[in-house]
Amino acid sequence: MGYLYDLHCHNKEGSVCSRLPAKDMVDFYIKQGYNGFVVTNHFTGSTTVPDEFSWEERVDCYFEAYEECLKYAENKIKVFFGIEYSILKFGTHDMHKIMGNDFVILGLTREWLKANRDAFDKSTNELFDEVHKAGGFIIHAHPFLEEGWISHIQLFPQKEDAVEIMNMGVDEETNKKALWYAQTYNKIMTGGTDIHFTDIPYVSGVECENECNTIEDLISEIKSGTTKVIHKAVII
Repeated sequence: MGYLYDLHCHNKEGSVCSRLPAKDMVDFYIKQGYNGFVVTNHFTGSTTVPDEFSWEERVDCYFEAYEECLKYAENKIKVFFGIEYSILKFGTHDMHKIMGNDFVILGLTREWLKANRDAFDKSTNELFDEVHKAGGFIIHAHPFLEEGWISHIQLFPQKEDAVEIMNMGVDEETNKKALWYAQTYNKIMTGGTDIHFTDIPYVSGVECENECNTIEDLISEIKSGTTKVIHKAVII
């Protein structure tokens, strides 16, 4: 057995749609035998950050939600920072005017986010270029999800680093389409529970050959192509 990490998690402190407090999230993943998880709260759309906050205050709020998990993790489990970015209506400058799709982005720092407000006003292709320049890693989360806020499905095979082929928040058919997409474009494959609460039957993520102590370690492991997508029953 290798080292288990969930790449797609939402806690109550950061995502409006989650009912899972940070402490309960930490306790849950320890019980499930994970070595770590990435807090990927909604950066656009369903966020708990007040609308009136400045950009710098917004970024601090995202990190506070992550740091709540970090506080309870102590030395028992690793907790990493990430975001879930939903495509904005181009040129709106409004972090709530999303039109889909969703992407888990790893490797961005507090300093970079604070200094690059303008990056999120650019087209998706331009934003992803900026993310890559900063050393970020882009996973297309549940790429074939169909919901009311998603105006149309958009794929970026030349910009995405990986495709989430196993997501516990969507149906089997949606995951099968994601697998087809990843195989068609020979993309790195990942999994994520997309957790918002713990009364779920299965969890997902990736199994790494080596232990990851930093988000850079985790990105490196995923890029190596040696990770396995996991899917297992929840331990009650």
